[in-house]
Parts: sequence; C-alpha cells; structure tokens
Amino acid sequence: MRAVVLLVLIVAPAIASAEVMDKEAGFPELILDGAFGVLGAYFAARYRPWFLLALLLYPGLFFMAHLMELLDPSVGPAIRIEVGSLYWLYWGLSWFAPAATLVAGLLGYVARRRVRAVAQA
Repeated sequence: MRAVVLLVLIVAPAIASAEVMDKEAGFPELILDGAFGVLGAYFAARYRPWFLLALLLYPGLFFMAHLMELLDPSVGPAIRIEVGSLYWLYWGLSWFAPAATLVAGLLGYVARRRVRAVAQA
C-alpha cells in the first residue's frame, strides 16, 4: 500500500493539468485594480499630492508584474490560448488600466493647479 501511495505522489505532478489563467489576474481584478488606481491617482493628485507616490505603489507593482507575464514568451501565448476570443479585451484592459491611472494622476494635478491659479487671481 505504501508503494502505491508513493508512486501516486511521485507521478501526480506529471499528470496534473494546471491552467495558466488560474494563476493570472482575471477580468474583475483588472477592472477593480484599474478603477481604484484611476480614482486614487486623480484624488491624490488633486487633494494630497504627497500621498500619490505611496498610493500608486500597489497599482504600479501589480500592473508591472502583470504586463511582464503577459509579454513573457512562454506565458503570453498560453494566456492567449486560454482566454480565447476575449484575449484582445484582456490585452487591451491590461494596457489601458495603467495608462489611464497615469492620465488620471496628471488630470488631478492639472485640476489642482487650475484651482490654485483661480484662487490667486
């Protein structure tokens, strides 16, 4: 009996089929991280610019790691195969969310400068 259990434990990893998307961020996580990044960047740049660096640390590291895996020559094609016809939406959301976060931060900074300019005039 011990030999059978040992054989199963040795062979099991070879016959296990783990999917790539089980370990990657899904659509809800990408959307929520993107939305929180955009809202956080805008309001931090608008009201508390000193807090912007600390606030953008998580979305920046998350999207950097995510995009590195998306562009990886061995993981990227596996993601493309598993996501299927929604790959272009997944790819676009993966690139749009960090870009939108940066733009939101810039817009918040511009809004802050504009309010200060009007208050001084």
